[in-house]
Amino acid sequence: MSGAIKLSIHFPNIAVQEVWTLKGKTIWEALNLTGIFSNSSCGGNGTCGKCKVRIPDFVNEISKEERELLLTEEINKSYRLACYCTLNDSLDVYFDYQADTLIGNPKLILNNHIGEYDSVNNRKIYIPGFDKNYPIPLYERICNALPDHSFELPIADIKELLYWDREGRPTIELNALVFADNVVKKVSRKECRAFGLAMDIGTTSLFMALVDLQTARIAEVLTKPNMQRVFGGDLVTRVDYCVNNDDGLEKLHRIVINNINNMIEEIISSAGIDSADIYRCTVVGNPVMLHILLNIGIINFASAPFTGVFRSALTLKPEEIGLNLNSGTIINILPQIGGFVGADTVSAMMVLPKPNEQNFVLIDIGTNGEIVVGNKGEFWSASAAAGPAFEGGGLQSGMHAGIGAIDKVSLTNDELIYSWLGNENTIRGICGSGALDLLACLFIGEFIAENGVFTSKARQLLKLEASANGGSQLVLFDESTNPYKIVFSQEDIRQIQLAKAALRTAIDLLLEKSKLKLEELDALYIAGSFGTFLNPSNALTIGLLPKINPQKIINIGNAAGLGAVNTLLSENLLRQSQLLASRIQHIDLAAQAEFQQSLIKNIDFYR
Repeated sequence: MSGAIKLSIHFPNIAVQEVWTLKGKTIWEALNLTGIFSNSSCGGNGTCGKCKVRIPDFVNEISKEERELLLTEEINKSYRLACYCTLNDSLDVYFDYQADTLIGNPKLILNNHIGEYDSVNNRKIYIPGFDKNYPIPLYERICNALPDHSFELPIADIKELLYWDREGRPTIELNALVFADNVVKKVSRKECRAFGLAMDIGTTSLFMALVDLQTARIAEVLTKPNMQRVFGGDLVTRVDYCVNNDDGLEKLHRIVINNINNMIEEIISSAGIDSADIYRCTVVGNPVMLHILLNIGIINFASAPFTGVFRSALTLKPEEIGLNLNSGTIINILPQIGGFVGADTVSAMMVLPKPNEQNFVLIDIGTNGEIVVGNKGEFWSASAAAGPAFEGGGLQSGMHAGIGAIDKVSLTNDELIYSWLGNENTIRGICGSGALDLLACLFIGEFIAENGVFTSKARQLLKLEASANGGSQLVLFDESTNPYKIVFSQEDIRQIQLAKAALRTAIDLLLEKSKLKLEELDALYIAGSFGTFLNPSNALTIGLLPKINPQKIINIGNAAGLGAVNTLLSENLLRQSQLLASRIQHIDLAAQAEFQQSLIKNIDFYR
């Protein structure tokens, strides 16, 4: 391979993988474009400091900017940032751990909450063999066997059955796949199977569920990182990339389509089925992700009023966007609401118990937080750019909720107690739920003041030191107790303050629009992967959530994924999602006169 450079990638407990790239590329570019590595939130712009790899050999001189993003101890141990390392020769690159592990049993959780569903049955039918004295065409004999049904058979079925329809053959036993309203979509000698795919195209990760349409049970669940993270960890960065690069949209579209196609291949292989067995597909996601999925321009999301090209539900065929499904598969894109509030929020709304009869707040906490407030059948929605802090991004020792991530923190007699994911003793960082717990504990223990600054008590009882940016940082673990130094800095606190202020301001302003008082709320629902591990009491302590009865705070987990499954299984629920979306009023928070003042007020903590 002329002019090519070989990277040997070393993971723990996995065989060495080889990647070929061109001289002059950065390690970040080489790894991300092959899909091996995407642990960064700045899109390779050299600002987040997350793409750490260990490189024993010389690459290029370390710059001042890179030094500021690494600890001295890390530099001494040969750690570098992949986005700063330019390749001139073949190299060995070491990853010390694997992140992004799926926690819990999502298949079991989702199966326990499936609602109504349309019947799909495999029905035995019998047709007479071909009689030259009474020559009735094969297709007509099949239709006569089910006189009250309509038929939507692929030509491939007719071709297959023709081989069985010989003169003198007696009655032929066949299997008919019958959908709701007596629609026959397949006839075969073999017993027919029918599956559907439910997808949530998230900014950070992609969710896919393979659903057995005959039993209304989930056969397989798969979650993968959204490889668009190569070009930025948030929506704004990706919109900017598309606007500022002629091929930006096409590139991001192709990445997500390849991402999904790889998932389809993996999930059907795991289930032992064929893509011909998939008949339906339901897709949800935020407006930017859905526009990119369909390869539709997103320049309108670069400036106010952030209005996309489409908002209503869409129905399309796989070949229109390049998905590797059979041409008979029907793809339904659920409707969006407006701005950055999309089909994933509509999908989450679909799993709420009787939303028309409740007073509620629904929050999906993520990089882009979505909020809906309902007042007995009237709905208001908004989005809040919370940034990646709640998912561990942008924090000095932050990481996703993977093995070795601190996910819970408690306070006992002024001592901070940590727990982390996985069974090993190595602590690798802190994820969003752990960071929120830690912040609440610091505030309860009076280790930080209302403005988030470390107090004199913290300096007396906790291990504080100067951080690289000139502020202070709390040392959770150092090399004497853990292979990695884990810190929580003043800047980390600020990032979480800004994120919680954005979400809390959205909640407050929507409650004002709805004229609801806190005591009138029946429930506050928290959706999303971060919400799964959120400690409601700590969320109340730091002011992320308004002061309501903690018993009214209900975690509904992956509501968007469950809503996608339920609308996949029921045409009635699919229609209801369109009606529901049309009734939700979108509010542009930035256009509200009181927005800035409320945002500033919500940055601080209150005792």
